[in-house]
Amino acid sequence: MKTSTLPNSLRALLILPALLTLSSAYALDCPVGQKKYYVAYQALSSKGVSSVGANYVCGDSQQTKTEEGLNQIQQQIQKQNKGLEKATIVITNIMPLDR
Repeated sequence: MKTSTLPNSLRALLILPALLTLSSAYALDCPVGQKKYYVAYQALSSKGVSSVGANYVCGDSQQTKTEEGLNQIQQQIQKQNKGLEKATIVITNIMPLDR
């Protein structure tokens, strides 16, 4: 898994949509024992094209701390976004959503 450091101003821009659309996060049904997370990421294609985005995903607190767990989150992002199946996903921020 790759990691990246973004300036705080860019992180704020990635988090802002989450604050505006929290209601859509509650439409996501997570399995029992898992929480919803807002994940900001950068997608890097094999052609050198880079884009940023954010998704709501399901996971547990342990999953957000291990490389294997972060890989599972990356796979969820790839499944939720057509066109990112072959992209390298670099997670830049994970924020738990508590009800």
